[in-house]
Amino acid sequence: MEIIAVLNDEIHINQDLAIECALLHDTIEDTNISYEDIYEQFGKLTAQGVQALTKYKKLDKEVQIQDSLERILNQPVEIQMVKMAARITNLGKPPDFWTKNKIIHYKDESIFLFDKLFNANKNLADRLKLKIDTYRKYIE
Repeated sequence: MEIIAVLNDEIHINQDLAIECALLHDTIEDTNISYEDIYEQFGKLTAQGVQALTKYKKLDKEVQIQDSLERILNQPVEIQMVKMAARITNLGKPPDFWTKNKIIHYKDESIFLFDKLFNANKNLADRLKLKIDTYRKYIE
């Protein structure tokens, strides 16, 4: 994940927190592992970070990213960096079964994410902006 690439330049951040949350960021969302399980194994900061990175599937799809970003913005900067890094990684070629509208929505959501998180880390923000610009080719 992109987060690893910027850690050597970031001496003022909690690198363990960033790496743990990067590795675990989809765990609650995609497995049977709970917040409590992560808390027991990795501690409060990591559990809170992973929980903030988790989209609440019970919410309407349109508000899931906004809700998650609000929670992420209340976390340490490392969590914001993980979210940007995850989106950078996911902004490759979209799956063949995605519709054009889904691709446009993902691009727009990525711009929204960028607008909220770009201050967390300039290097990641620059990479995310470039990936968003490159991603536009899948819409044309």
